[in-house]
Amino acid sequence: SGRFDWVGGAFLRQDWLAAAGVAVCLMRRKAFLGAGALLAYATMVRVFPGAFLVGPLIVGIRQTAENRRIPNWLIRLGTGFLLGIFVCLLAGTLTGRGPRAWTEFKTNLDKHHGTWLTNNVGLENILLYDSDTLSRKDVDFSLPEPWLHWQAKMDRLHEERRPWFIGAFALMLLATAMASWRHPPDRAAVFGSVVVFSGVILTCYYW
Repeated sequence: SGRFDWVGGAFLRQDWLAAAGVAVCLMRRKAFLGAGALLAYATMVRVFPGAFLVGPLIVGIRQTAENRRIPNWLIRLGTGFLLGIFVCLLAGTLTGRGPRAWTEFKTNLDKHHGTWLTNNVGLENILLYDSDTLSRKDVDFSLPEPWLHWQAKMDRLHEERRPWFIGAFALMLLATAMASWRHPPDRAAVFGSVVVFSGVILTCYYW
């Protein structure tokens, strides 16, 4: 959808993507301090980009086991990330709402996470969607909120199938770790997209 009522005012919707992409490039150039700071920014504005640290962490664990010491690049990456988190926390607090800005941010995330949307993308949808959902049999346009029954159904299925989701997510994490094991940090970071897909449901424009 390219209509203004869909994308209007969303000029910074992809800032996290730019930050994460540049962070991977900086890892490639061995500039791990800056990479960590950019990933911190992406994480603080959208939360889920923190998954791009999973691959490099796996690589760091392997190198630590092989060399019996934490690699310097991992220390720099972690330092940059922690410094970035601190700066973002401070910046958010200074926007005029004080520390309350972050509790409001969490409340908004919880509200968004608790609302099922038809433009969501993620592994969980594969386990929850059925033919009635695809054919909109659960939608009643005579109601003020046509998707009310569908939302209730998704809540019920989510609880019933939670063990399946946890198991599938664990398998995807294992696959990500295995894929990251022998790669350099910059390539391993890209596997974070698998972690995001399998662990979080995002609205389609993030994909």
